[in-house]
Amino acid sequence: PNTVMKAYRELEKNGYIYTVNKKGVFVSKNVNTKNKKDVEYVIGALKKQGYSKKELIEVIDEIYKKETR
Repeated sequence: PNTVMKAYRELEKNGYIYTVNKKGVFVSKNVNTKNKKDVEYVIGALKKQGYSKKELIEVIDEIYKKETR
C-alpha cells in the first residue's frame, strides 16, 4: 500500500494524473510529454555509459533527418 500511494503521489506531482475526491484517480489530458527531467536522465545515463557529446548529437541528427524524409 505504501509503494502504491507513493507512486500515485509522484504521478500526480508530475501532472500525469489527478484525483477527484470520492470519484477516483484519472489520467490528465494535459500531460506534458516533453519533460526536461526525462531527457536529462536519459542523456545522463548515456554519458555514464561512455557516450560522448559528439556521438549523442550524431544520433539525434540521424533521428531528425529520418523524420524529414
